[in-house]
Amino acid sequence: MRVVRSALAAAVVVAAAVIAGLIAYTLTAQRGAGSEAAAEARPAPAVTVRTTETPRPDFKPAPCACFAAATPANPQPGQIAEYHSGGVPAQARPAATATSVAARVLRTAYGYDTRTDHRPAAALSRAQSWLTSSYRKVAALPVPAAQWQRWSQHDARATVELRRLDHPGKAAHPTRTTLRYDVTVRLHGQHGYRDTVTHRVDLRLVHRHGHWKVDRIAPVH
Repeated sequence: MRVVRSALAAAVVVAAAVIAGLIAYTLTAQRGAGSEAAAEARPAPAVTVRTTETPRPDFKPAPCACFAAATPANPQPGQIAEYHSGGVPAQARPAATATSVAARVLRTAYGYDTRTDHRPAAALSRAQSWLTSSYRKVAALPVPAAQWQRWSQHDARATVELRRLDHPGKAAHPTRTTLRYDVTVRLHGQHGYRDTVTHRVDLRLVHRHGHWKVDRIAPVH
């Protein structure tokens, strides 16, 4: 009997332990489920995004000084101004004086670049906006064919130097004037190629509709 009672007591203890374990597991699972539900029910924290740089509505880029740097002061009598090939686009800042127009036209018309110019007239065509409409039709600054071919073979490009001279016997006039220049054209090409040609020219300019225009370029012999 004692053995039976001991066995029954041990079984009761084991059953009680199992029941206690089940109760503890159930309570733990319920608490975990409640925590997850509460976490899902809570709204996600707000996220604030801050930019490190906000453009100002009144921001304006700095003006380009490329044209101002590319166009030196007008040469005065006895002075030399050096210009490089390529020409200034017709949309560039309009010139206000006869001397500035004359300098720009000469710079452009003699600014050959045989890498892109297929004929000498291409350089003069870039100066169209500074010529009168009548002169555009007949303007020409011929270059000997053999000379142009030699320049082209070396992909030569020009550097232009201007020396303004006093023009004899030409009185000042508010709407027309004639300016004289010595033009030195220095060609620079591949493999150290160099060539230099000089011209003395008179430019006749007229003032129409608020602007100076070149009406003629004539060689001085």
